[in-house]
Amino acid sequence: VYLNGTALDALAAANPSNRLLGVRGNPGTHDIGLALSTFAALDDALAEGSAAAPPILLPRYDKALRGGRGDRAPRSQWPTAPVGLE
Repeated sequence: VYLNGTALDALAAANPSNRLLGVRGNPGTHDIGLALSTFAALDDALAEGSAAAPPILLPRYDKALRGGRGDRAPRSQWPTAPVGLE
């Protein structure tokens, strides 16, 4: 679960001497809050049973956005977790 493009650009600009922060995937380029909330929702769905759980959106990253530099896909394009997580 990566930071969105704007946040990735800001991170790279704030750390010009660290070229690793100029691309996604390296430590520091992940959206920890979004990852934790997604994992918590999945965990809740397992505890409640899939029939009672609301649909869970799974964040998606689109490497084709921003001229091939990538960005988080719009929420409308995120898939939902499959039913029956047990």
